Amino acid sequence: MDSNLKPSNANNNFKEVLLKKLSYAVTFSVLSHLIVIFMYTFIINFSVQPLQWLRQTFSTLTSFTTWLHLIPFASIIFAQIMICAKDYVLKGTCQLTRFRRFISIFSVRTFLLGLLHVAVGGVAIWLYLSLSESQYQNLYNSCKDSNQCLVEGSFFMILSGLWTGLYFFVQVCLSDKNLIFPVIQQRKLLYFKARFLPLLKESKEAAFYPTAYFFLIYYSFGSYLRDLFAHSFKLHVQDDHLNIFLYGYVWIFATLYILNMNLMRFFFELFLTEPIVYPITTMYDTEASLSEAFFLNNMPILQHLACLDLYLLSMWSPQRRQSLFTLSQPGGHSHTWNHMVQGALQLINEFTHTLNRSADVLTKDEKLKPLTDKPETSFKSTPYIQHQPSIPQVKQKYPNMRNISMSSLQQLDPIMIEHQQNMNTSPLTSGISETSESVQEKLNRYLDCLKSFQIIKYVFGELPEVQIQHCLRNGQLIVWTTQGLSNIAVASFTEDPYGVVQKDLPVLITSLIELKLSIEKLNKVPMFSRKGPGFDYFSFKMKNSVNTAVKRSLCNICLTFGSYLQDIPLKRDIALQLQCYL
Repeated sequence: MDSNLKPSNANNNFKEVLLKKLSYAVTFSVLSHLIVIFMYTFIINFSVQPLQWLRQTFSTLTSFTTWLHLIPFASIIFAQIMICAKDYVLKGTCQLTRFRRFISIFSVRTFLLGLLHVAVGGVAIWLYLSLSESQYQNLYNSCKDSNQCLVEGSFFMILSGLWTGLYFFVQVCLSDKNLIFPVIQQRKLLYFKARFLPLLKESKEAAFYPTAYFFLIYYSFGSYLRDLFAHSFKLHVQDDHLNIFLYGYVWIFATLYILNMNLMRFFFELFLTEPIVYPITTMYDTEASLSEAFFLNNMPILQHLACLDLYLLSMWSPQRRQSLFTLSQPGGHSHTWNHMVQGALQLINEFTHTLNRSADVLTKDEKLKPLTDKPETSFKSTPYIQHQPSIPQVKQKYPNMRNISMSSLQQLDPIMIEHQQNMNTSPLTSGISETSESVQEKLNRYLDCLKSFQIIKYVFGELPEVQIQHCLRNGQLIVWTTQGLSNIAVASFTEDPYGVVQKDLPVLITSLIELKLSIEKLNKVPMFSRKGPGFDYFSFKMKNSVNTAVKRSLCNICLTFGSYLQDIPLKRDIALQLQCYL
């Protein structure tokens, strides 16, 4: 079965695997928020008497008021996580112009995600204050003359939560998100213990800037915001000075918010990057095979896991490698290997083509002129041919042999030929063609005039470096694929009894050499120079990783098949590129 025509049942199986991973990530993300709240409740109910401490904490957590506050908070968290999950699961779009990138910010999904981040920041602090028995437990209280007065301390901290949510959304959520696969796979509990303290330290440092900015904003516009809120809800304002400890509380609450957001990202990485053992061959259409997973362009996380599984089986699974070297019965065809290598090489070739196309645009000094730049010259050089009937001039290898097509054309009635010429050169037809050509020419001149303005070119011009960055986001996928294929090729030297892999060695070596040459082109791109404009560290690091993986793969193949490379049918330029590895 062709891997491009995957059955719907197999697609459903892939979706089930993905939904299972997402359900674990979402569940643990919500639980992490609740655990942070429980720990906060346990700390604020501190008492020198342990029994009273535990009793007070238990009564607070089991009260109806607490759960009445927790239910809406958990609902907002769940909605936020579900919308954020799209960034880690589905394929992202590449915005090639600044105008498109600017327009994409104002989408409905971005608006909802920003609103949820702001709401979570404010509701979280409101929940923390509600659980504490202090003067800031309520946003307003009763004051003199039976009026309701605004508690400025509560307003100050809730407003800081809204600001922290907005700041985090602008700084983090609007940027590109890349799942980082761990170098060494560990048990989930051990990996969590190893990552929790660094995440806590990172959250404390990241909370400093939004807190400092909020203090400056509230110092400048705090009185205006306070009076506006009090006037809107008909509350009185008391002239109370803010407690100095409130500034510390704001920093602590900002740290807890950022910690929860970092834990949410961590749980997505923990469960989505967990390796999957795909079956090499399937007996039923409902199962998802490894070869089919290579074509899941709409679900890149499963595509990455397929490449990771290919790399792992090439290193540590001799039994699974034997499944690739088997032949079909009856028939004796290597369908399993053919389907797998087809999907893997397609990923490499598409990656190479995208890099070549983008790098050529950036490094080319001037574009080639189109062939239609000089229509008048070619038209004037053959004025007589325009009025002659179209008779093909065929070079006769045997002049004595009659050409049937020529004789049939020569036997045409001259009246019919003249009538056909009159039809082709009628005033109506020539007038329409001249009008369309003039309109097209004016439109092209107008577009060229617009493109000459720097502001138009800056806003609407395509950015090839964005295409390169988007392509290198899948660099880890190429690293695993190239090393996996080379390891299988090396293992086939002693494990492949039928030579099913050796027949594809020319194609594999050619694809790796072309990928190596395309990576070398990127060295001339300014964005990969540390002193150049628009330097991107992630793209720079991923480029080096892909380059190292390709060189390692070629070196392993040449060391194994070095004595037989002359027998492999390769192009001359490809064979010359292999000389440095021999």
